[in-house]
Amino acid sequence: MALDLPIFTKRLIIRAPADRDLEALNELYTDPIALEHMGTRKVWTQERIQCFHDQRMESLHTHGYTAYTLEIKDGGPVIGFFGFMPDENQKPEGTVAIIRRHWLGNYMQEAIGALREPFAQDPDLAGAVISFEASLPGAAAYHELITSCGFAFDHEAPHPTSGRLMRHYKKTTSSITHNQP
Repeated sequence: MALDLPIFTKRLIIRAPADRDLEALNELYTDPIALEHMGTRKVWTQERIQCFHDQRMESLHTHGYTAYTLEIKDGGPVIGFFGFMPDENQKPEGTVAIIRRHWLGNYMQEAIGALREPFAQDPDLAGAVISFEASLPGAAAYHELITSCGFAFDHEAPHPTSGRLMRHYKKTTSSITHNQP
């Protein structure tokens, strides 16, 4: 079920991805520290950036959900994205990234506040999963954020290609506030 977009919060516009986002998010895709927080260890190539951008745009039409663009209201910049993308098994997998210079703005909490209820009611997100590297900076904060959105810790396992320990969460039918530290 596609969201009724755009969604306006106190400071943000949450909207479908657009071609103009490609250049606006280049700062994110070329920042090794921001990418490490996303679980990526190296700067993306232009080809990978374009591919992910195309996937974000296509996912909304194909699956009814995507990693929605986060833009500051009143002509402000694009600051990142938040939502779900299909994983390798075509299950919705949570994805989020904010340009580093906007990290301290609490924009993610604002986006979650606006999208928590629509995401909870969206049948396209049944079976949704969220995974992140257990050793990421901010792992405890990610855990709190994820569980507050109705996801429960499921298990930890090595990533199949990198071997890095990953934490895996599954969507539940009720909001869970604490489940595994």
